[in-house]
Amino acid sequence: MDSSDKPAIWLLRHAKAASDGPSGDISRPLTGKGRRQADSVREHFRSLAPKALQILPNLVLCSPATRARETAEIVMPALPDAHIQFDQVLYDEDADGVLEWLRQLDPPEPRMMLVGHNPTLQELCLILTRPVFHDELESMGLPTAALMRFDEPVATGSTGWRGLAPGAASLGHRFDPRS
Repeated sequence: MDSSDKPAIWLLRHAKAASDGPSGDISRPLTGKGRRQADSVREHFRSLAPKALQILPNLVLCSPATRARETAEIVMPALPDAHIQFDQVLYDEDADGVLEWLRQLDPPEPRMMLVGHNPTLQELCLILTRPVFHDELESMGLPTAALMRFDEPVATGSTGWRGLAPGAASLGHRFDPRS
């Protein structure tokens, strides 16, 4: 099995958003800083692309909240093989709910990226990863526009995303636009 067949899940927290939106929380737009953060994530993906097309996400599942949509729209040009879907689950559910949704959704793509919110994404990081990574994840948190890739989050012998298993993934990559 080559690396393009191995499942990977990317998590991208939306970039910095305004404290309020015209229709409440769901309509909070990105700030100027948030747009710069999202630009930085896009350029980071572009820097990976020449050597790592086989690990880039090919499906982006995104919260419908304005700040998440805007973040994804800025990043998507760096993911030439990816398509995007929006789902309210990524706005409404906690980490356990998102994990169960992904198992039921079972998308055919081997590499996906979730664009969403804290605390859900940070808690999902802790659920998916082996305990050896927990201290590192808890100490760094998941700041705005932070990007992480978790490799092989599916239990050995499982087929598809139905096999998403707590504690199965290793932290394969991370990027923080503040660094």
